[in-house]
Amino acid sequence: MELNKTILPLLLFSSLSFSGCRYLIEPEYKAVKNFRISKLDGNVSTVKMDVVCYNPNKIGFRVKGTDLDIFIDENYAGHTTLDSTILAPANSDFVLPISVLAKNSLVYKNLFSAFLNQELTIKVSGTVKAGISGVYKNFKINYQEKQRISF
Repeated sequence: MELNKTILPLLLFSSLSFSGCRYLIEPEYKAVKNFRISKLDGNVSTVKMDVVCYNPNKIGFRVKGTDLDIFIDENYAGHTTLDSTILAPANSDFVLPISVLAKNSLVYKNLFSAFLNQELTIKVSGTVKAGISGVYKNFKINYQEKQRISF
């Protein structure tokens, strides 16, 4: 009898967790904001940006990790991963902070292009790991937009 009192809540919790993640709607990628070069150092620079996403689900979830490639004007800038957990509240926007080390030759080339055109094309491609109650699912991301640059 004691065993049933323990197993039933555990089974109920497990089924809710797995069904919640299975029906998790993929986040919508809305914009890249705050594109900036935060540090010029030696042969590499630190490029940072915020990827704004929308959670269309009726429940919040956590983004546990990312595995993303960043491209600037069709040139591979680098690879980035998320080392912290981000909360994505239900039916609202959330931000994925991105930081990537890029070769200075690419940065200088793109700065010159941005100076002439006043914009850069930023592409983010890879996967985002999101879930509920410890059950996670990978979602593909392939987002590209032109970013206005002002000097």
